[in-house]
Amino acid sequence: IASVELFYFFNTLVFIFTIFLFVKITFKRLDRYIYWIFTIVVFLYFFPEPTNLWTSINYSLNYLWPICFTLSVLYFWNKIINDTINSKVLLILMPIVGLVAGWSHEIFSVSLSVVSFIYYCYNYKKFSYKVALIFIPLWIGSAFLVFAPGNFLRIQNGTLDSEFWAYLKRNPLAIKMLPIMVGLIIYMSKKHLINLKQFVSNNSILIGLFVLSLLFVLGLGTLDYFLLCSFFFFLMFFGIPLFKFDDV
Repeated sequence: IASVELFYFFNTLVFIFTIFLFVKITFKRLDRYIYWIFTIVVFLYFFPEPTNLWTSINYSLNYLWPICFTLSVLYFWNKIINDTINSKVLLILMPIVGLVAGWSHEIFSVSLSVVSFIYYCYNYKKFSYKVALIFIPLWIGSAFLVFAPGNFLRIQNGTLDSEFWAYLKRNPLAIKMLPIMVGLIIYMSKKHLINLKQFVSNNSILIGLFVLSLLFVLGLGTLDYFLLCSFFFFLMFFGIPLFKFDDV
């Protein structure tokens, strides 16, 4: 019983830290309460069976914790790009976070590894030792995860149609929000509230993560829960223009 209670304690901390990272990465600031409300509503109402997903030992370790480590990698990546990592503690944490993130969940791990690898193939001059500290462990962890024998069995047993429609039935609110958010971005672009080309350019990494994770899920036809991974990146991407007017 004590060990279960200890898990719930740490799991709560991970959930809070995940919310923090989501707000920090998506909105770039923490001083607007509307950002926190939006993120909490997303986590509580836009994902299938959130009670199990964020609190049960089975699901939280398989989804919440990988989400947290993936966001941590994105957070470090942002700091590397802006050259704001000077702490020795962070430099020690980076390879640990990268390896755990790479070895955590296929959708997050592979999408992040592919996008980061392509990014640095095109921007090889930006590949510094700080980049290597976090991304080489990430790529190694992803390789171990992808070539695990159990994954090949899961691919053979995947059922794309049944699982996809199961997700639509269990999470209709999230699916309905997709065209609404797309329409909102087009509207804000037409009204010159955002620069669509600049927006796409500034968020190409998140767009790539969304597209790759979605293709990965649909291609394998795995569990319907895997679709939340794609939707997770989608929300990170569209949360930025959604509240753009707040800073105007």
